[in-house]
Amino acid sequence: MTIVAPWGVWQCADHRLVWIERGKASEREDVSVKHLAIRCPDGVALISYSGLGALDRKLHVSDWMRELVRGENRRTIDGTLIRIREAATMDLARPAKAHGVVHWFVAGVFLQRRPWWAVITNQPGGSGSPILDHFETIAEPADNPPRRLVAGKGMEAISAEDWALLDRVKMHRPRRPEDYARVLAGIHRRAQQSRHPARHAISEGCVTAYLPPIGTDFKEGTGLQVMPHWHTPESAELLPPAPFVLFGIDMTESAKVLVQRMRAMQAGQPLSDEEANRLHDEALRRSIKPSRP
Repeated sequence: MTIVAPWGVWQCADHRLVWIERGKASEREDVSVKHLAIRCPDGVALISYSGLGALDRKLHVSDWMRELVRGENRRTIDGTLIRIREAATMDLARPAKAHGVVHWFVAGVFLQRRPWWAVITNQPGGSGSPILDHFETIAEPADNPPRRLVAGKGMEAISAEDWALLDRVKMHRPRRPEDYARVLAGIHRRAQQSRHPARHAISEGCVTAYLPPIGTDFKEGTGLQVMPHWHTPESAELLPPAPFVLFGIDMTESAKVLVQRMRAMQAGQPLSDEEANRLHDEALRRSIKPSRP
C-alpha cells in the first residue's frame, strides 16, 4: 500500500515470499524487506514491489534494486527508475511471463519537491490484460489529488471499509507521520486476519516507511522513518536493515555490519577491532559498487 501526497509518501509492505514448485506452494518465509528508499540530487523516492520476490531463491528483489542503482551520484530520480525498468526487462520479465506472474514496482516520488506516483510493471493494461515480455512505466503527478496505490495478491483481502478508509485519509495531512503509518499497518493487520483466501499471501508482520518532501518536515521527526509492526521477537531479529541508497552510496551495507556487531555483542562474543574494521572496509567497497556497469 502506498499513499503519495504533497505532504509525504507512505508505504506499507509485508515480508512474505512463497516458493512455487510444480504449481504448488512448497515453502515460504517472512523476512523479506520489500521497499527501497533512494535520495538523488534532484529528489527522493520510496519504492515497493509485488510479484516476484527473489531471483534464483537467493537474491531478494529489494537487494537486486539497491545493488543495481548504487555507485554513482550522477543518477537522477528519472534515470534511476529507467534503470530499474530496463534491468527488470532483462532479469524479471522472462520468468514472470513464463509463470504468469504480474510484477509491480510502485514508487512515491518527490521530484524537485513535487509529488509523483509511478509504477513499473509487466501488465500496464491492468487486470486481465496480457502479461508482457518487458516492463513499462506509468507516472503522473500526485498533488491534485493525492493518490493511493495498492498492489499484490493480498489486496484482495482488504475490506470495503478499509478501501474507503484509504480513500479518505489520503486527502488529509496527518498531524504526525506515524498517524498514517498506524492506519496502513491496521489495514494490513485486518486483511491478514480476515477470512479471505488471499490472507495467505500476507505475512503477520509488516513495515511502514515514511518519506517527507525535500526541504520540508513535520514538527516531530525528519527524514526517512521506518516502523515495524506486528512482529514476534523471533521474526524481528531476522529482519535485515531497511534498504537506503543515499546519493549513490548504499547505506544498507554499513547498517548490516552494525547489526552483525550488535548481535555478536549480545551473544557474548564481540568482534575484535581488527575483524570489525575488516567488515566495515568491505561494506564500504560494496556500497559504491553497482551490480552491473
